[in-house]
Amino acid sequence: MAIFSWQQNPEIAEYVFSHYAGAGSVELARIIQDRWGVSVSPGAVRDYCRHRRNRERPKEELPVPTTTDSNSPWKDKRPDLTTADKQELFHWAMEECERKEAKDTAQTTLIVQRHCDSKLPVGICYWSDWQLGTKGVLMRQLEQDAAAIRDTEGLYVWVMGDLIQNLNQRKHPSSLHNCVIPDPNEQEAMAQYILDIARPKIEGLIDGNHEYNTQQASGFLLGPRWAKDLGVPYLWHGGLVSCPVGGVEYKLGLRHKFTNESQLNTTNVQRNMSLLWPDADVIVLGHRHYNDMQQIRKPLKEQVWLRAGTYQKWDDYGMSIGHYKGQWGVPLTIFFPAERCVIPVYGAHFYKGLEMLRFWREEYRKGNPITTV
Repeated sequence: MAIFSWQQNPEIAEYVFSHYAGAGSVELARIIQDRWGVSVSPGAVRDYCRHRRNRERPKEELPVPTTTDSNSPWKDKRPDLTTADKQELFHWAMEECERKEAKDTAQTTLIVQRHCDSKLPVGICYWSDWQLGTKGVLMRQLEQDAAAIRDTEGLYVWVMGDLIQNLNQRKHPSSLHNCVIPDPNEQEAMAQYILDIARPKIEGLIDGNHEYNTQQASGFLLGPRWAKDLGVPYLWHGGLVSCPVGGVEYKLGLRHKFTNESQLNTTNVQRNMSLLWPDADVIVLGHRHYNDMQQIRKPLKEQVWLRAGTYQKWDDYGMSIGHYKGQWGVPLTIFFPAERCVIPVYGAHFYKGLEMLRFWREEYRKGNPITTV
């Protein structure tokens, strides 16, 4: 198929340029199709007319816009936008929105295929609130956990936000005072070191509020860059993940935080998430710096509600509101193939959960699969 050229179709080009101000790009594209049988997009019409205007405008002196109203008290008032001008602006903005959306890597739903054919149980753990850069962080524990995730067969991980301490200085003016490594670039380098250790096991990445603070302060998004470097999906502020294991489809509702947090009713926010994702088998949060686990029986569904702990054990804010210290924990769920079964592991019992995962994978290898009564 020959490529359309304005230079090779001067009749069409002159018609478009002479009628553009009155008809607009969309109408002209339709006329070209009907009259000459040539398919030209409205964007191509606009680009050509813009090019012609710029080419034919005198270079030595730009024309001074004048009003068409002879009774106007202003000699040099710029003319109002015509219908064609408004249409051009609208469609240019529409194309820009569509272009940016097409290149955006953020998503809110995902299907993980790597476990579809698994004949053995699969463990998924949830890693949150590293808070690297500030004081009171269990950094030895974090490095040890990264190696355990990497080296445990059948274990995978979702990275769920607040990897670095970098804060919005306008919102938290004293935030640098408690930082051991205040430079956000160095904080990010430390986070990347840990991510690289666990790289083969990372399922995907979710933003936390500290990453969002970075965006508010600078407009710079850490999550998409980390996800691109790791080659994993970027679930933005969270999403619903379908995770088939050996033919059994499990669904995970994952977010760093959600609305309606309550210090008195710690499961209030999970309840709200279960309304958002009623089909989820597991609902997981981070953010509050303590572990939580509930198993809820719905009329048609049993759900596991989990919250991940933190590596920031000590901080001035926690002490100031009532001797509150963070609790380390990496919650874990074990998913079984062939028959729907989810075994949750409380975050502070992470290493016991790894032993449980090894046990069940070995039992399946021996031909002793779990059966539900």
